[in-house]
Amino acid sequence: MSLVDDIYNGAYYPLEQVKPASEAFKEHADSAERFSNELESQLTEEQRETLAAYKREDAVVTDLYNLEFYRAGVQFGIRLMLEALSGRAEPPEIHK
Repeated sequence: MSLVDDIYNGAYYPLEQVKPASEAFKEHADSAERFSNELESQLTEEQRETLAAYKREDAVVTDLYNLEFYRAGVQFGIRLMLEALSGRAEPPEIHK
């Protein structure tokens, strides 16, 4: 199946399917999880609820930030292809 088909059929989820494979990522992700677990074990129930609420909001912020990175990457890729195919520094005018 093509990428266009995957996108159309809802089978392409880069934020869910792509994970950094580097050792540095794994090391830092594991370390962050250990620190989080250690912190949570020292908190009261009310503090754990506050931390959980913070983590939910931080996840939303991160998702929105990643969406902007994705949009910028797609736009950059399209502009790069248009420039490469047109042989001009400015992309060709697109007629609707």
